[in-house]
Amino acid sequence: MSGPKVIRIITRDETIEICQNYLARLDAAIASWKKVGERNTTIDSADIAAVMRRRDTFHKLLANERFVELQSAVPVEIASLKTDTQDRLVKAASAKVETDRATRRTATTAATLLNKLKEANYPVSAALRQRLENAARGDAGAESAISEAFRMLQPPPDTNALSARQRELASKLGAGGKPMTLAEWCVANELHTDPAIDQIEERIAQLRAIGGASAAAPFEQRLAAVAREDSQARRALLTDSLGVDLVIATRAQSEAVSLAEELGELAAELARLDTAQARSLIGEIEQALSPRRVQATTDLMARASGYIAGEMKARAVAARRRAVLQGLAGLGYEVTEGLSTAWVKDGRIVLQKSANPDYGVEIGGGADADRFQVRAVGFGSGGAARDTARDRDMETLWCNDFARLQEMVGKAGDFIAIERALAVGEAPMKIIERVGTDDTHPAGAGVRASTRRMA
Repeated sequence: MSGPKVIRIITRDETIEICQNYLARLDAAIASWKKVGERNTTIDSADIAAVMRRRDTFHKLLANERFVELQSAVPVEIASLKTDTQDRLVKAASAKVETDRATRRTATTAATLLNKLKEANYPVSAALRQRLENAARGDAGAESAISEAFRMLQPPPDTNALSARQRELASKLGAGGKPMTLAEWCVANELHTDPAIDQIEERIAQLRAIGGASAAAPFEQRLAAVAREDSQARRALLTDSLGVDLVIATRAQSEAVSLAEELGELAAELARLDTAQARSLIGEIEQALSPRRVQATTDLMARASGYIAGEMKARAVAARRRAVLQGLAGLGYEVTEGLSTAWVKDGRIVLQKSANPDYGVEIGGGADADRFQVRAVGFGSGGAARDTARDRDMETLWCNDFARLQEMVGKAGDFIAIERALAVGEAPMKIIERVGTDDTHPAGAGVRASTRRMA
C-alpha cells in the first residue's frame, strides 16, 4: 500500500509526559498518605521508608524506559496507598475506642463503688477514698484502688459468722452476703455497656480519624448529653438520631477527603505544566482545600481535569508534528522555519524535495488531530497533461520514503502506525496548482489544490 495513508503517531516525548504525570500523582498520593498517617500516628519511619523505596522503583522504570510497566504499576500503588490509609484508620479508631471504653468503665466502676461505700457508711480510709475519687476522674492507678476497695467488701468464707450489721452492709453493697468477683459485681450493679452506645463510640472514632477532632467534637458532645439522659425512651431516641447523623457525616467526610486527594493529584499534574492557567487553577485548589467545600471542589476538579487533558493533547500533537517534520527533513525534504505554525493554522502543509521539484508530499491534520493524512502530490498548473506513469513512480518513491521515515522515528523512540492506506493509483493523484509567484515553495499561500483521476 503506497498511496494515501491515515497514520497515527506515538512519540517518545508524549509517552514520557504521560509517565511523569503518573509519577506526579503518585507523589501527591504519598504526601496525602503520610499526612493522614502522621496525624493519626498510624505510620512510623519504617513505613515511610518502605513507601519511598517503592517510589524509587517507579522512577527507575521511567529512567529505563519501561513505560508500559510504569503506567500499569503506578495506579495500583496509588490505590494501595489509599486502601492502606483506610485500613490503618479503622484499626486506630478501634484501638482508641477500646482504650477510651476501658478507661471509662474503670472510672464508672470506681465512682459506683465509692458511692455504695458512702451509702452503706462503710469505713474507708481517707487515703483509699482519695484514690477512688481520683480513679473516678480517670486518673492512673484506678485498678489498684478498685481492687483494694473490693477486697474489703468480700465476706469471709464462713458467711454464718457474719453479724447482722455485716449482712446489712453486704446487701447494700450488692454482694448479698456471698463472695463475688469484680466482674459479677459490675453486672449485678448494672455497670455493663450499652451496645448501641458502643456502636456510636466506634463511629465517632472513625469520623475523628477521617475528618479530625473538629469533625467529631459535635457528636462527642451529643453523646455526652445522651449519657446524662435519665429517660430510657428519650435516651434510645437520641441514640438513634445520633447514629443516623453520624452515618451521614462520616459519608460526607469520606467524600470530601476523596475529592481533596483527587484535587491534590490534579495540582501535582498542573504544577508540571507550568503555565499561567495551571498556576491559577493551583491557587483555586489551595483555597478549596482549606476549608474543604465539596460542591466547589467538584466543579474545580472538572475544570482542572479538562485543562490538563487539553494541554496534554496539545503537547502530544506538537510532539507528533515535530517528529514527522524532523524525520522528513532527514530524508531531504525542505522543512523551513514556520512550517509547524502553518500546519496548525491551515490544517495541512506541502513539502518537496529539491531533487524532485515537480512532486512533493502533503500532510494534513488540524491542531488537535490524533491522526494525520499523508499522500504524494504533484505540482502543475491549469489542465496540463500529466505523465501518469511518472506519477505512479513518484508515489512508489514516496512509499519508500515513508518506510524510511518509520524507521527513523523508530530509532528516536517514536512509532508510526498505518491505520488505513490505498494502493498506488487507487485514489486520484492530488495536483497542487501554482497560481502565484512562489513556484519554488508550493507550501506557501500561492497554491490551489485539485484532484485528477489517473488512467
